[in-house]
Amino acid sequence: MLIRVAVFVSGAVLMALEILAFLINAKTFGSAWREVTAVIAVFLTAMSVGYWLGGRVGDKFPRPLTLVCSMGLSGVFVGIVPLIEPPIAGAIFNSSLPLSTHALLASLCLYSLPALLLAMTSPIAIRLLAKSLAQTGSVAGGVSALSTVGSIVGTMVTGFYLIDAFEVPKIVYLLGGVMMVMAGLVGIVYRKHTMKVVTMLACLMVLPSASLAQSGQILFQRQTQYHNIIVAEEDGVRWLHFDNTYQSSMDPNDPLKGFLEYTDYFHCAFLFNADIKDVLVVGLGGASVVKSFLHYYPKVNVDVVEIDPVVVEVAKNYFGLKTDHPRLKIYVMDGRVYIKKAEKKYDLIMLDAYAANRYGLTVPRHLVTKEFFQEISDKLTPNGIMIYNIAANFTNYANRMTRAMHKTTAAVFKSQYTWDVETSWNTVLVCLKSPQTLTKDQLIARAKELVKEGKVKLPQFVERVARLHTAPYRTSDVPLLTDNYAPVDSLMRGR
Repeated sequence: MLIRVAVFVSGAVLMALEILAFLINAKTFGSAWREVTAVIAVFLTAMSVGYWLGGRVGDKFPRPLTLVCSMGLSGVFVGIVPLIEPPIAGAIFNSSLPLSTHALLASLCLYSLPALLLAMTSPIAIRLLAKSLAQTGSVAGGVSALSTVGSIVGTMVTGFYLIDAFEVPKIVYLLGGVMMVMAGLVGIVYRKHTMKVVTMLACLMVLPSASLAQSGQILFQRQTQYHNIIVAEEDGVRWLHFDNTYQSSMDPNDPLKGFLEYTDYFHCAFLFNADIKDVLVVGLGGASVVKSFLHYYPKVNVDVVEIDPVVVEVAKNYFGLKTDHPRLKIYVMDGRVYIKKAEKKYDLIMLDAYAANRYGLTVPRHLVTKEFFQEISDKLTPNGIMIYNIAANFTNYANRMTRAMHKTTAAVFKSQYTWDVETSWNTVLVCLKSPQTLTKDQLIARAKELVKEGKVKLPQFVERVARLHTAPYRTSDVPLLTDNYAPVDSLMRGR
């Protein structure tokens, strides 16, 4: 029975490692489908080779020691992933190889060998358990089923619990340790003991995805590799939806007139630097912020990073974005990858990159970490500013996601200001590289001066500035978000 337990555990560790591989790769190479596909392809290839090699080795050396060796080595190679990942990923990222191959090469280097060794467990176990040719079919079927059940359990435990509870490297170390312990147990027992049959129940959970009810006219709809994009028009308002979330809005007769108030607060950057020239926007959506900055500030150049090329086309065709504007450049790629590679310094970097999952609105975890904010700080001018739109599903301005973001950005930036949006549960966080301690009254006075001088022409700008959040944030009960630990989904649900 212990050999069967070893098969179950190996299947669980294999799938847990694959899920963690997505998160590990994302912090360097992004989380686009190309990067996800690279991980899947590497694991499937390694598993295929592992099944074949395990069968050959099992036939040649049909002893428990063979199983002990494959499991023990798999534990070693799983456990060293957090140690070798930084230099390997860094070398590949800084190489001259095509960007499309980066995640694939990193996955090959990091995960192919442990995945191969983990896959060898099943065929070796089949050879050890089959006492005669007549039993081979039933033994093979049982072992395969047990390995699959282990994979299901490993997938669900990792995705639903471990990632939110522990740092990624610690989880990987745990997986490696579990495999080495199992190898040790098999080595000690060495033979099969009589045990009660363990019955396992696999529950199939059907999670219906939320659908967005559209009572208005649908102008455009397409499922891309990132979103289900819908453009709908109702009662004179044009809406952009990603999956089941509202992303942007516009008056079709006035491309500058939107109905999502939070975008106005991005103009608060001029309170701290009235001479902003170069701006980077991460996350295009319906281009409300981009159109506004290009219109109101004729000396400002705007670069945009958007991961989904269809979003760019939608902004152009349905939301009045002039993609050929002489002061606008659009880059279709992951925002963190662009910031890593950018040689340009910016006066202002604005982030508004959201999507949706079964829990509702979510933000890519690799865009909310201390390491990411340090990369942003490195690409800002000495008086540079970062602005982040914090949107959460929990109806409270001081929700856990907002407080975790406040705590994390405070570890990088010297000054912070936040504004609470009146018509939604958004909080706009402004972070400065330079130390500034301005009171609410001072900021309102400065806003009036900017409007009087014509430097800011946004309607209701002074009223927006007056919504400055002045109460301190409690951060003792929320985590510092890092590449190794960023439980975004649970924080955005207020947990």
